Amino acid sequence: MNWRENLSIDVRSFLFGPPEERGAGGRSAWRGPFYLRQNRRWRDLIMVTDQMTAIVFANASLPDGFDAATADAPTYPMKRMFAAMANDLDSGMALHESAAWRSRFFPKFYVDMLRTGEETGRLNETFDSLRAILQRTWELRTRAVQYGAYIGLVWLVLIVISFLIPAYIIPIFKDMLKEFSTEPPALLAYAESYVIVGPLRSVFFFVLFLFLWKIAALVVRHSAVASALVGRVALSFPLTRELVSKRNLAHAAFTLAKFLRARVPLNEALESAANLGLNAVYRRAFIRVSDRVASGASFKAALESERVFPESFIGFASMGETSGLLPEALERVEQLYRRQVARTERVLLDVVSPIGILAAGAFVLLFFSYVIVSLAGMADSIAMP
Repeated sequence: MNWRENLSIDVRSFLFGPPEERGAGGRSAWRGPFYLRQNRRWRDLIMVTDQMTAIVFANASLPDGFDAATADAPTYPMKRMFAAMANDLDSGMALHESAAWRSRFFPKFYVDMLRTGEETGRLNETFDSLRAILQRTWELRTRAVQYGAYIGLVWLVLIVISFLIPAYIIPIFKDMLKEFSTEPPALLAYAESYVIVGPLRSVFFFVLFLFLWKIAALVVRHSAVASALVGRVALSFPLTRELVSKRNLAHAAFTLAKFLRARVPLNEALESAANLGLNAVYRRAFIRVSDRVASGASFKAALESERVFPESFIGFASMGETSGLLPEALERVEQLYRRQVARTERVLLDVVSPIGILAAGAFVLLFFSYVIVSLAGMADSIAMP
């Protein structure tokens, strides 16, 4: 019995149970680890990508490589991830199919790129691109978490103070008014009721917001109509249009370039791009472009017939088509768009952080204005005969 068979018995059985308990074909139905913190998920995703890159670049057998990675994985979820994927690959499943089965762990774009790399025989180049994308995303997310933690802490302190100060000063104000035998102003009575129900109301609205956000995300994910509507709305605003358009087109350009390098006809490559996890508007646009190219139209003319493609994308496609270097042109536009998206996201992050601080300042201004108005109401009540 070799080391793989020993590992399969000792590790896979421990992680998944006997083969007869794993589902059809001995395959586990496990969809991947569940993460409460998405930053940790992305960190583990980078680690898994590095391991898979080393296996592919060493030209090793994928099942053997995943079995070896199982023994060296630093955490239990990662051990289970590698063991599950080794089990899938042993049963004849493709790498991208195994990744798609672990939908809680691998993003849709990741699965799409793996499928493109496997179908075109360019898995090495695919992993190079994935590592670069994940590294940029990790850096951006880390920066966003740091900014969010700072702004969240500021707001938490302000909210706590906004509840503690009225709870402390309102009884003092009421005692002062009793000494003058005057009734408290309406604003002070409202503030007292807010101190009692305010925290509960804030928690309720926060939980309601999270619940509605989750429901909306599920509806968009499983409804083609809702997905298309959100896609149109995202393309209606200049800033989101820039991000959504270039992120989707970079993803499509990567797929088109790899299929064209594999000598796949352009219309078939466009059909593959239409099946990616793109914005619904772009999915439909690529289907129509594919139909026009199949009917004899040039790539440039087919793109120009759709208003969702920017001039830069059409220009690169036209130059590549004219020069016979369309894959190279698409690779160039993919790199350009990914850099522009990363730069725009960094600018947005740098803008949102000061806005959060300014909003906190506005909250402080309103709060103390409220206190001053309450004091003025008290003064008026005392001054009245």
